[in-house]
Amino acid sequence: MVNKGSNNVSVIDTETNAVIVTIPVGNDPSQVAVGPNGRLVYVSNNGNANVAIIDTGTSTVLTSVSVGNSPEGLAVDPTGTVESLQFVI
Repeated sequence: MVNKGSNNVSVIDTETNAVIVTIPVGNDPSQVAVGPNGRLVYVSNNGNANVAIIDTGTSTVLTSVSVGNSPEGLAVDPTGTVESLQFVI
């Protein structure tokens, strides 16, 4: 779950609906996408113009990749290719 105001994401246990861990990811996170094998999670951060890459085994950010202004959406295809989408109004 993305927590925009807190600049982090929460990992939730689906059996108990309890927060397991909260991971700082960057300014103004907006979207989350899970890689095909479940090992990596991608979070778009509007305020930093990047995508944070989280290792699900350690619940830590491995790296952040610059993607351009206002990354609003993410998509991961079955091969693991990540697309970051920017919306301009």
